[in-house]
Amino acid sequence: MNYKMNLRKRILAGYLLPLLLMLGVALAVYWNTQTLQQISDSFGRSQLVLQHVRGVHRDLIAVQRSTRGYILLKNDA
Repeated sequence: MNYKMNLRKRILAGYLLPLLLMLGVALAVYWNTQTLQQISDSFGRSQLVLQHVRGVHRDLIAVQRSTRGYILLKNDA
């Protein structure tokens, strides 16, 4: 087999190969950016849920204290 390429094909390959490599890198960067965005959104939602859980916990502690005070002192106020 003759693997000699004429000048035109070598020039075309010399420009096409780096362009294809850059396209591949660009697609990888895009994919990683999208994944990072999803992770960031998920983290934000987790933080919001955690804040709500902490608020519910504080409210439950307040109800528990109020109930203890009512039972011990028999005071409606």
